[in-house]
Amino acid sequence: VLEEKNLPIAKGFTINSSDSLEVWESVFNALQKPLAIKQTSGSHGDGIFLNIETLADFKTKVATIFSDFELSDDGKALVEEMIQGKEYRIIATNEKVVAVMFRQPASVIGDGTLTIQELITEKNKEPIRNLSQKLYPHIPINEEVIQTLKKQHMELSTVPTVNQVIQLRFHSNIMAGGDAYDVTDDIHPSVAEIAIKTVQSIPGLPFSGIDFMTTDITKDQAFEQHAIIEVNANPEFDMHDIPMHGKTRGVTKEFLFLLFPELRENKPKALKNRQKTDLIPTNNFSAITAV
Repeated sequence: VLEEKNLPIAKGFTINSSDSLEVWESVFNALQKPLAIKQTSGSHGDGIFLNIETLADFKTKVATIFSDFELSDDGKALVEEMIQGKEYRIIATNEKVVAVMFRQPASVIGDGTLTIQELITEKNKEPIRNLSQKLYPHIPINEEVIQTLKKQHMELSTVPTVNQVIQLRFHSNIMAGGDAYDVTDDIHPSVAEIAIKTVQSIPGLPFSGIDFMTTDITKDQAFEQHAIIEVNANPEFDMHDIPMHGKTRGVTKEFLFLLFPELRENKPKALKNRQKTDLIPTNNFSAITAV
C-alpha cells in the first residue's frame, strides 16, 4: 500500500515457514546487507534481529523466528534491508502530526570508575524508570546485552572511560530499557508530510504510530536517507504523555478528540444527547491500550 503511494519503505521480502533453504538463500542474496529480520506481528520489539551480515547468521535468525511460536504464530518472517540513521516514533492523524519521539537504544555512559554492570544498576535507579515497569522498564541484563557488549569487545566487568557511550542493545525499544526524547518541535515539514500521507494511504486508519528511520529528521527528507519501517494501528501513548525527556504532548487527548469531536469544541454536554448506538462499541476501545 505504501509503495503504491510512493512512500519510502525498506526493500524486503516475506519468507514462509514452508519455503525451502534455496528460497531463503535467494532472499539473502537479493538484498543489500546488513539486514533486519522480523516476525510479521507482535509488539515491544520482540522477534527482531538486526545487523545480519552473513548467510549463516541469517539462517539461524530466520529459523529462530519459525521455531518460536510465541513470536511467529503465522509462519512468516519479514526480511528487509536495514536503513541507516536514527529511529523515531511519529504519532499522526490523517490531518496532523501530534508527537514525535526519538527512541535511543539502551546505553550507559562511562565515568571512569564503575563497571558496565554497575552503571546499569545506577541507571535503573532513575526515578522515571521506577514509576511503572510498563512505562520505562529497567534495563535488563540478559544474553542480548552480553552479545552486544561482546561485539564492542567489552563485558559487564569492563570499566568504560569518562563520557564513553556503551551500547547495550542495537534495537531502539523503550520496553527494553531505551531512552525517549521528545523532538516534535524539531522535525522538518517534509517529515510531517510523509507521516500524514502514510495515515491517509491506509483506508479506515485515522490515527497511527509510525516508526520512521532517517539520517536527520531536522532536514528536508528529499536529501536524507529515510524510510517507514512500521505502521502501528495501536500505538503506545504513555511515553508521549509522560515523556522521559522533553514536553508532554497530550496524545491520549487527541485520540479522544477523534472519538468524540464534541470534546474538542468544549461541548461535553453534547455527548448526553447522543444515542447509545451512535457511540463506538466497547470492544473498539481496546485501541486505547498501549502496545
